Amino acid sequence: MNISREKNGKGTAEVTVFTRAAGHRDPEIANPDFLAERLLNIRYKLLLSPGLRQLSLRYYEHKVPGMYLYHQARTIFLDKLFLAATRSVRQIVILGAGFDTRPYRFAERLRGLRIFEVDHPGTAEWKRQRLHRLGTYTGHVTYVKTDFNSDSLEACLYENNYDPEATTFFLWEGVTMYLPAESVIQTLSFISEAPPGSSVAFDYIYASSLVRPRDFTGAEPYYRIVAHRNEPCLFGIDPEDVGPFLNKYDLSILSNIGPRELFKLVPPRALCDFLGIVHAGRNGTGRPREFTTNADDLPSNWNE
Repeated sequence: MNISREKNGKGTAEVTVFTRAAGHRDPEIANPDFLAERLLNIRYKLLLSPGLRQLSLRYYEHKVPGMYLYHQARTIFLDKLFLAATRSVRQIVILGAGFDTRPYRFAERLRGLRIFEVDHPGTAEWKRQRLHRLGTYTGHVTYVKTDFNSDSLEACLYENNYDPEATTFFLWEGVTMYLPAESVIQTLSFISEAPPGSSVAFDYIYASSLVRPRDFTGAEPYYRIVAHRNEPCLFGIDPEDVGPFLNKYDLSILSNIGPRELFKLVPPRALCDFLGIVHAGRNGTGRPREFTTNADDLPSNWNE
């Protein structure tokens, strides 16, 4: 079952973690990912120097208008969901973990929880060794190394002591758009087997932007760039179709936010308008108070 990109390529992931690191240094944004910079290679670290950072971000904004701010808003919002989950579930599974730093930034909040990072063996091992060299504790995280061409998500998780009876929060960030629809469906089918109280959060591109990319800010150059990197966008769904789609897999929307809501989390500058973030729970779960997840509900001290 493919739950992340099949290749062991870090190109797109490195650009994304660079934008988070740049956002952390941006006083207008103060992206909370203070570990992102530590995962960068020397080339990207040099681009964070004051003069080069501004030039790099102007170039990035020119190439893909609005994507820089989207990455900032996505980090802020998914951090909220991640922290809320620590109060109500027994295990967390990060699908296609890449350079996600939440298990390490929020280590204190994760005591007593099982944490799984699922990714390609090469990426997972590189990340573990990098964090180890930096002195970052990783002992609370189980690295589930998966060959996405041949292994099944279920088998790999079960081999690593995943508990199918435990309430689980699945985080699936920056992945679904690069997968064929059947892979998205297989993963959601697996998630639907988790017990009530479990939920999944993932971002997605609008299907209509794949058909009419010129109608959306940043869509046309973004699709061109990822295709050139041999990571084309394959799966999309429009916001009004998300609910019916998820209901097929015993999941109900807890929140489904788009550009209008995400715009409230970042400075009033250009934000691409062809991506959304959905948080869905097992049918019958209801809406726990800690998962009031509309952007309007973000308290000023939510990450304390």
